[in-house]
Amino acid sequence: MMQFGIGWLDTLSALGNAASIGTGIVAVWAFFVFIWSRRGNTRKLEAVLKQWLDQHPEQEGEMRGRKIGDLSPILKMSEAEIFEAARHSDKIHFVRVIGKEYYVLMYGPPPAKK
Repeated sequence: MMQFGIGWLDTLSALGNAASIGTGIVAVWAFFVFIWSRRGNTRKLEAVLKQWLDQHPEQEGEMRGRKIGDLSPILKMSEAEIFEAARHSDKIHFVRVIGKEYYVLMYGPPPAKK
């Protein structure tokens, strides 16, 4: 009489181990893709804000920055992605415009408080 159980169990165990290793590889790959895309969004936002500042050096105060709603079509990113990218940058600062209901993103050092 032949025993089928032991061979099949070994095969299933090997397939399970391979699936576990494959899952780990996919998870690590997805993590690096996520980090790389987030860093790319931050660099793209920094480049757009720096270009704006270079093109308009005469701007003062809140006009040195760009509204998030204005940046969204330029960057082809949602407002949430822009907030996330700005939050991960050391070069970008949020400035709430007094008397208005929006924030401005500025490139460079934070503005002096009065």
